[in-house]
Amino acid sequence: MENASKALLIAAAVLIAILLLTLFSYLMTRMSENTARIHAIMEESEIAEFNQQFLNYEGIGTPLTAQDVVTIINLANNANQMQKWPVTINVLVDGTNISNIEEFLIQNIESKYKCNSIEIDSSTKIVKKVTIVKI
Repeated sequence: MENASKALLIAAAVLIAILLLTLFSYLMTRMSENTARIHAIMEESEIAEFNQQFLNYEGIGTPLTAQDVVTIINLANNANQMQKWPVTINVLVDGTNISNIEEFLIQNIESKYKCNSIEIDSSTKIVKKVTIVKI
């Protein structure tokens, strides 16, 4: 009789241990799912915030100045140099890339521009091309 009661106690302890391990496994799975979801939401928010820097210039009522164009070019150049995003951002002003910003400013200080289009990469959802035209 004494051995049977010890066997029952051991069996109960094993069942409780299995229940605790199952509960721990379930909780860890749920926590990792929540963490992954929160990480994805934060990444989407960061991408939207980054894209908004460029989207602010699209479709505004007032024309862009040469300084605004240089600001857009510098935003793109900084993003490309940091290589935080897997996309290279191209800014085309009247169909060409501007390599010498100072010269561009001197020659076009009085010019007005319009942000014609902004293309977003379909896979990464990040701005990849900004087209600006002189008006």
